[in-house]
Amino acid sequence: MGSVFFASYLIGLRDGLEASLVVSILVAFLRTQTEGTQTEDTQTGGTRNGGPARGRLRQVWAGVAAAVLVSAAVGVLLTTVAGRLGSGTRMELFEAVTSLAAVALVTWMIFWMRRSARTLRGELTGRLSDAVAMGGWAVATMAFFAVLREGVEMVLLVFAAAEGAADSAAPLAGMLLGIATAVAMGWVIARATVRINLGRFFTWTGVLLILVAAGILKYGVHGLQSAGVLPGGGRDAFDLTTLVDPTSWYATLLAGTVNLTPRASALEITAWLAFACVMLALFFRPAPRRARAHGFVAIAAVVTLAGLTPGGCGGPAARPGGAPQPGRISVAATDTACTLSTDQTTGGTTIFTIDNKGTKVTELYVYGTADRVVGEVENVAPGVSRELRVDLTPGTYTVACKPGMIGAGIRSTLTITGSPSAAG
Repeated sequence: MGSVFFASYLIGLRDGLEASLVVSILVAFLRTQTEGTQTEDTQTGGTRNGGPARGRLRQVWAGVAAAVLVSAAVGVLLTTVAGRLGSGTRMELFEAVTSLAAVALVTWMIFWMRRSARTLRGELTGRLSDAVAMGGWAVATMAFFAVLREGVEMVLLVFAAAEGAADSAAPLAGMLLGIATAVAMGWVIARATVRINLGRFFTWTGVLLILVAAGILKYGVHGLQSAGVLPGGGRDAFDLTTLVDPTSWYATLLAGTVNLTPRASALEITAWLAFACVMLALFFRPAPRRARAHGFVAIAAVVTLAGLTPGGCGGPAARPGGAPQPGRISVAATDTACTLSTDQTTGGTTIFTIDNKGTKVTELYVYGTADRVVGEVENVAPGVSRELRVDLTPGTYTVACKPGMIGAGIRSTLTITGSPSAAG
């Protein structure tokens, strides 16, 4: 029970925390909208916070509840179909297909989270803002699909990991405990009483899930060999059953978590090793630096050396005092300062370039009225520069750097000029 329970717990914890964070981002955004909106109270004659945004919270929870029900229905369907197939070739094929589907889904989700973790909050709040404008069904639908992908992935993974388990209750118990732990962690994080390094958490759980997925792939290959779809079912790569007791605690742990067994066919172990090695190499591969940025730097250097910069070879005159280009603002971030290259620019698309010269990982936030987030960049490591593009209407904004990614941050005021309009 222990090994399968642990594998299911890990799956429930990882996917449950991803779903919890997504929901907490959506709820926090709508609560910000609620706090910034006041409507007239007809009973007291005063004003009260809320308005349409308060009702959107119920729509988010409705979407979440629907996603949970659909995910549970998928689990019931898989279990029912497996029960009716019984044993034999059809069951082997069914388990193999579900295993391969689980491997494909978890691989996509691991790399999606790795790629999107830095901009997840901004993407979700932007989409939710559009959904709020479209109406209640759009809000519920967005919350539904945001949670559904985590739920279906979790169910498929647990079902695949539980195939062949002697105790059918262990996978379900492990998954539920993992979900409960994830919900508790999500609540604590949302309340900001504790801050964990989510990047490190998702990195290590991502590694463990890659190994779990490799084991599920190995099981799928075994099922296809047993059904006669793939050859080599009777050709063992090794047989260590005389040296390793299959019932020992360590053999049971390895078999239940990453499906490494004392005996495996050549194709099974080849699939396991190939998947694990390739996925881990891709997972830890440094993100490629954008060639376009290097191209612009090279072009700028050539133009400068050729004397084609402003004021040279008949080029346009330089702006007095080297004033920054409209629409572009450089942000010099240290552990104690957040310095803007200008505190005023014109409306439209504004490009912030944050250069972290400090010793701590930092974040950059652009706030409109009532501290509503209109743009953000997270996880800017020391020595790293990142860009943020935001469409700003005329008004007053607050730009904040958050060294260590905690607190209200070091704040500066930015004025966007143009015709009078409410900020953000």
